[in-house]
Amino acid sequence: MMMMMMMTKELRILLIEDSEDDELLLKRELKKHGFLPHILRVEKEKDFQEALLNKKFDLIISDYYLPHFDLFQGLKWLKEKQMDLPFLVVSGAVGEEAAIACMRAGAHDFIVKDNLQRLVPAIERELEEWENRQQSEETRYALEEVKKQSEAIIQNVVEAIITTDEKGNMELFNKAAEKLFGYSQREVMGKPFEILIASCPLPAADVVSLPQLYQMGSGGKGVEREIWGKKKDGTEFPLNVSISKIQLQDRCLFTAILCDITEQREMERQIRQSEEKFRRLYNEAPIMYFTQNEHCEIVDVNQTALEKLGYSRNEVVGKKLSHFFLEKSLGSFQEHVKRLKQISFTSGEGKMVTKDGRELDVIFNLRLESSERRIVKTTCVDISETKQLQQQLVHADRLASIGQLAAGISHEINQPLSCISMSAEILLSAFRKGNFSASLFEEELRDILRQTERITKIIQNIKTFSRNLPQQNYQKIDFNQVIRTAKSLIERQFEQKGISLIMDLEEGLPPLLGDTYRLEQVLVNLLLNARDALLEKEKKSESSFEKKICLTTGIDKDSIFLKIWDNGVGIPPSEISKIYDPFYTTKEVGLGTGLGLSIAYGIVGEMKGMIQCKSEPGEWTEFTLNFPAYKEEASSVVPQKG
Repeated sequence: MMMMMMMTKELRILLIEDSEDDELLLKRELKKHGFLPHILRVEKEKDFQEALLNKKFDLIISDYYLPHFDLFQGLKWLKEKQMDLPFLVVSGAVGEEAAIACMRAGAHDFIVKDNLQRLVPAIERELEEWENRQQSEETRYALEEVKKQSEAIIQNVVEAIITTDEKGNMELFNKAAEKLFGYSQREVMGKPFEILIASCPLPAADVVSLPQLYQMGSGGKGVEREIWGKKKDGTEFPLNVSISKIQLQDRCLFTAILCDITEQREMERQIRQSEEKFRRLYNEAPIMYFTQNEHCEIVDVNQTALEKLGYSRNEVVGKKLSHFFLEKSLGSFQEHVKRLKQISFTSGEGKMVTKDGRELDVIFNLRLESSERRIVKTTCVDISETKQLQQQLVHADRLASIGQLAAGISHEINQPLSCISMSAEILLSAFRKGNFSASLFEEELRDILRQTERITKIIQNIKTFSRNLPQQNYQKIDFNQVIRTAKSLIERQFEQKGISLIMDLEEGLPPLLGDTYRLEQVLVNLLLNARDALLEKEKKSESSFEKKICLTTGIDKDSIFLKIWDNGVGIPPSEISKIYDPFYTTKEVGLGTGLGLSIAYGIVGEMKGMIQCKSEPGEWTEFTLNFPAYKEEASSVVPQKG
């Protein structure tokens, strides 16, 4: 501010003087020294006070003797109003005691009018000192504000803050500390920090003060550690303590930020329990779990996998999962692994091999957990028992079909037996009458052989159809021939029921890859269902109708199809989606197991086929089977339902 006035040389002065001549004298003196004074002259105390309350001044100059102004009362009023302005007394000759009294009352200098050469230096000095006082006051005010803000922050933060001296006696104890420990600030000020520390789980029983805890750190950069605190009521609880050392000019202070970590400890305990539970579930789950790194090496495996495969963890970790797949399943598994470059999930079916050489049928799922690190999570479900059960169900369904065909088979066998019996009677009669001829003997014997071959073929077909087959016996097969074989098993019975079997088989179809006997089972099952639908409609119908089942084959692009159509009772739309479910049946009790279509669906799927059903209730039903024409590469997939 002083620099600004020296540049502008303007000076705002409140002059307490009753002489205009003295005012003019003052102006001349100030102008002579480069000032541009702006003077407001007052004579009375009231005007003096009003001027200071309404205007700004840089300086006050007052005479000592004035009839309407008491100098000492004016100085006293300035103190009361806390107005800090340079105040100079310029007067005629007065005694030394009067000058001293003015200075003690608050005046900054006393100048005799006859010696005005001291005036300008005094003004410059007082203005400079006033500016220094203002700066000091601003600094003091700023420091006080900082102190207030710091105290407010310390008192309102959620963390407990405690400061001790070098001996460990507490000097600061904020509100959060009061809440945490249950003591008031008054109760702990000046007392040792030790009263807040539990005696038990410290690393060393004698290390309890903040300076001592701080010394346990390294490098003097602050210490963070966990200790046990003790509340006023004696409750002990875990604390996290961060300690800092504050070096002042004459002493050191130690400040600690303390956090109650009871909830954190409880959360950590729960996390440990959760991890233990997860690890237990992970290891005891009936599914084999593998984790593979970017090199397809196993980095983790659960206990179930180790027990199923018969290896120790050390024997599995580090190896590639493909190492544990049977050679004939290896190609399919590796193809699925390659797919993970385009997709994040894939699944398939294959065979794993145990340490002792046993084969396990498994369904495997591969999931890409991290695309950057190429972490692959693999689950393998052992379906060996399921496969065996499925095979038993398929066999049971075959036997159930044999049971339904029993009457027709009996007739099939009785007819050639009757022919054999008739031929035997003819030969016996001729022998008795003596007109036995070689030609007759040869003819009847040939007929007996033909009928015997017919019986043998029927029995062979029944044995083949009913035997418990291996899970898969895929080979190139003639679809039309399979259909004809299936027809031969049931056509006699259908004839007895008045059901017409109409065949429209396209010749020259390419072969398909599959299991002949399982495919026969599917066809027999579908034909028996068609028969039951026709008989049910006949039972409900008031008038007769022609019962028909039509079988049509053909090729559509690369797919071979078979349509089995009947004009039976039909299937309601709400039931079509359920017909492939195991044990679901609409037949009367004792007429069906509910497994036929479910098993048929599975067999068709194993042969990469698709099965679809369309129906008009009360009118007709049509099942369509589609199979890919034979190709060198074939793998099992789940069929699509229709």
